[in-house]
Amino acid sequence: MNTSPSPQFPPFTLVIGTFASTACIHLQLEARRRLYLDVPLLVHDDASPAAGTLKALCGAYGAGFIRTPLRLPPCKGDLSAFARGLDLARALGADVLVKLSRRFIPLTDWRPSLAALAGRRGFATGCAWTTSFGFGFRSECTALSVQAWAPLAAALDARIAAPGEPFVEGLLHDWAHPRDYAAVARSWGLPYEEEDFADPNEGSGSKP
Repeated sequence: MNTSPSPQFPPFTLVIGTFASTACIHLQLEARRRLYLDVPLLVHDDASPAAGTLKALCGAYGAGFIRTPLRLPPCKGDLSAFARGLDLARALGADVLVKLSRRFIPLTDWRPSLAALAGRRGFATGCAWTTSFGFGFRSECTALSVQAWAPLAAALDARIAAPGEPFVEGLLHDWAHPRDYAAVARSWGLPYEEEDFADPNEGSGSKP
């Protein structure tokens, strides 16, 4: 896997979650080759029958590949992609993990705009806003501060192992709010952590 970051940008790592979809993953790999080759990429496959083909394709493009041991419900497969991406990003010393769905194909180099946004705002989480459900989180294209989110990889694994099928956007949205508030508090020298911003009226159904 190519792990030499560009000196122009903070260290990024990219993870793409998929179940098979060889054509989409091939497009993702080609986009990386053409636009941001020096960003380490991990393809996370949810125990699909195309795993062998995907692994060989990733090898040909110098990307990493991982397969879950068993097929997970789609929501938990998505959580697993986040968790394994965070593990890799922390191991590589990356500042930001970008998680894409297989169908979210970048057609331009996203690094300049993301680097500018991360440097200007300093928030722990970046994503698009959804108007269809009135919900402030989408998981098709998400940027996570590795320092803030990597410690939650084990909590994600715990949710994957637990019964039920969590709503991915809801789970991450709930976790993101306290972390964003805490990041701003720390940047302003205020002595607050994530738990200080938890909503006491929220139920525990979507949290670890």
